[in-house]
Amino acid sequence: MHQSASHRRWFALGTLAAAIVAVPVALAWLGNAAVTPQAIHVVSSISALQSALNAAVPGDVIELADGSYSTSTTISISRSGTATAPITVRAEHVGGAQISGSGGFSIGSSVSYVILMGFRLTGSLGLTVPVGATHIQITRNVFQMAGSVQYWLRVGGDDAQVDHNTFQHKSTIGNFIEVVGPGSSGMAQRTWIHHNYFLDQSYTGSNGGESIRVGLSGRQHSSAYAVVEYNLFEQCNGDLEVISVKSSDDTIRYNTLRNSKGTITLRHGWRNVVEGNLLLGNSTGIRMFGNYHRVVNNVIQNSTGLALEVGSGEVRDDTTSGTNHEAVDHALVAFNTFVNDHSSPIQIGDGGKAYGPDDVTLADNIVTGSGSAVSYKQGTNIHYQGNILYGLSGGAMPSSGYRTVNPQLVLDDRGLYRLSSGSPAIDTALGTYDQVALDMDAQTRTGAKDVGADEYGAAGPLHEPLATADVGPAAPDGGGGGTPVRYEAENATISQGTVATNHTGYSGTGFVDYTNVTGSYVEWSINAAATGTATVAIRFANGTTTNRPMDIAVNGTVVAAGKAFNPTANWDTWQTTTVTIPVNAGTNTVRATATTSNGGPNVDYIDVQQP
Repeated sequence: MHQSASHRRWFALGTLAAAIVAVPVALAWLGNAAVTPQAIHVVSSISALQSALNAAVPGDVIELADGSYSTSTTISISRSGTATAPITVRAEHVGGAQISGSGGFSIGSSVSYVILMGFRLTGSLGLTVPVGATHIQITRNVFQMAGSVQYWLRVGGDDAQVDHNTFQHKSTIGNFIEVVGPGSSGMAQRTWIHHNYFLDQSYTGSNGGESIRVGLSGRQHSSAYAVVEYNLFEQCNGDLEVISVKSSDDTIRYNTLRNSKGTITLRHGWRNVVEGNLLLGNSTGIRMFGNYHRVVNNVIQNSTGLALEVGSGEVRDDTTSGTNHEAVDHALVAFNTFVNDHSSPIQIGDGGKAYGPDDVTLADNIVTGSGSAVSYKQGTNIHYQGNILYGLSGGAMPSSGYRTVNPQLVLDDRGLYRLSSGSPAIDTALGTYDQVALDMDAQTRTGAKDVGADEYGAAGPLHEPLATADVGPAAPDGGGGGTPVRYEAENATISQGTVATNHTGYSGTGFVDYTNVTGSYVEWSINAAATGTATVAIRFANGTTTNRPMDIAVNGTVVAAGKAFNPTANWDTWQTTTVTIPVNAGTNTVRATATTSNGGPNVDYIDVQQP
């Protein structure tokens, strides 16, 4: 039996009011309404806060009264909560309690299930989730630390969640967030960074000012399974790289970058995914090195620099975890939309390194602008298929790899280019590319796929550029107002099943292959903004010829007995089935349990949506 203790989405928050300094905790904590506090301890000094922390038990809420607190000592968090009864350390009002001075919060290396919420952190001691700590949530805080702090938030422990924070005004070397791990080569597992606001990073050095760095050169071959999604970056100019990935098996998706000079860069590591990001009015785009990456469904508009760089390397395949660039091999760049970017927006290789990229496919992308689409510096086995160019020549792209036609893109009311009715991109993509089953909106591509990031007319809500109201401490939690929240199966609790990657078309870093026994299950921990109902869409594949039914249970009660998961032609063909479930405000469990000896289907993810 394979059992995973991963609970990436083990806790989430409820809807907040609009202003940071005016949000009462009673509202801010609606998302935890399903958990009854053991006790609420209200304190008004650092010494009283420390005393309450020292005595905390699972379920306790420790609340620091609004005010400005300067401390030269560490505020030690050494007690643990549980999955159903976390210890919560929070400000009286979100943004109302400021911690300054040379001291600050210190989380113990054996601590688990603690939530740190609502503070303004302005001192000279960075915050660390240390190796050994698990299931720590850093949420609804404002980080604006002293210039002497190199890493404002450092994550080394597994299953950390960093959400709805603001990181702002950093002018010195270092990162807003650095993700590392045990020893010199390990990585924290399943870090989830989402709905944060990154503003104004102005370090002027040549290196070391990334907003987020996931890994280091010496950790590049460690699989982190980190997800960085739904974050907004504005004026992040501290480095060539805004998001820098230096580990393996990570997913960077649905982020918005505006008016920044840095890239999304896969600097080291293998098998990383860059999907559905919106890069608008920046100096650069996406840059990659290493093997087996997938860059799909991204939109890059009005970039003054390269929209895409497929890198060469001093080494072909890294074996030493060194700092050398590793040439890109076996990568897919597909279904992206590049609009009005720098002349020659796509560059293959750079010509100044020993090894060029090899076995790279650029397929079904839309490229508009001026000049030539592709500048070729160095590389072998570069494949082109089904691309649409408009306003520019192919450059190094052979005529067999594209057609020149107006894709009829139109600006929507949020400033994003999308397909319009009658576009020649609709239903004309070449190749199957089963690993690209969704579009930029996380909507399912059905039938013949459309060229570019947008699948015209696909069902579901649109993924528009993020605004400040969508992220940071005052933003509403996901899952309400018609917005679906995705929970990957590979990050859930798994009993009698394995995480697999041997079939194409899955989302995230894998899917769950149920063991062929009755009672095997996947259980997700989901959040609901309010008590009521939610629609759960389950994405699955069943390559057999018989139904593989499952019971769907919510909070331990079966709500859909024997739900059918019928054959889907083969294991690479994914379908979605829906079920309406009752939910409580706050955290709920959703379990899908096989009811026959055949086990369940392969399950990719669930999307949860409230009215």
